[in-house]
Amino acid sequence: MKNALVLSVPFVVDGFCMMGSMSRRVARITGLLVALSLIVLVRPASAQWYIAGFMGLNETFPADVRVDRGPGTSLTFHKVEFEAKPMSAPPYFGGRFGRLFGKDRRIGVEFEFLHSKVIARTNAVYQVTGTANNIAIDQALPMNTLVERFQMTHGLNYFLGNVVARLPLGEGRFTFGARGGGGVTRPHAETTIGRVVQEQYEWAGLGAQGAAGLDGRLFGKLSAFGEYKVTYAKPEITLAGGTGQMTAIGQQFTFGLAFGWAR
Repeated sequence: MKNALVLSVPFVVDGFCMMGSMSRRVARITGLLVALSLIVLVRPASAQWYIAGFMGLNETFPADVRVDRGPGTSLTFHKVEFEAKPMSAPPYFGGRFGRLFGKDRRIGVEFEFLHSKVIARTNAVYQVTGTANNIAIDQALPMNTLVERFQMTHGLNYFLGNVVARLPLGEGRFTFGARGGGGVTRPHAETTIGRVVQEQYEWAGLGAQGAAGLDGRLFGKLSAFGEYKVTYAKPEITLAGGTGQMTAIGQQFTFGLAFGWAR
């Protein structure tokens, strides 16, 4: 079991290192949680613990973006479209560890970290309503005439606690899994308004997810899985002279490796 863990550690550590410029505080918290899970995993009576890492594709559905910049300026860009570029650095990725309970290991709890990306298509034309410098606006405009950049490429990062359910399919290698939970978000907001650039990590409210997928055992306790996720968050971020907010409802298709999940 210890040898298998040695093989799985680089996969998890490499995934977390991809964040690059992620704040030291968030990196320490995440690293500590992963380290604690590995310590527990090497104990003889820990057969019900598991750890996993994954990559994938993500998409954020069109949503209104609101920009407030003090008295006299409050604008809403309606049905803004987003892209993700999940394979561009820093890529989409995530990791989780948890424990399954009972003899059949059907129900469990886990911690999950998810690094998704949200990039507004600011060169597109949207309906804009509100006020700018106390002047009423209600017309279609390219977003970048007022907001040049609105994105979270170093992550709309989720820190989630999940409840999980696991159902072996027959006597074969495959297992159906489902999970759902909630937690907090910490995006790296990147905005440019009037050529004023602002970038920072910040806690930005609550987030939630639901997911389901199929896991196939490779050998021993090592398995590969694919999963479909739906996430929800409503991050409020700091931008030059004010705040910005959107409702981020997204879907993700993930694939990865797990140790300890397969029966």
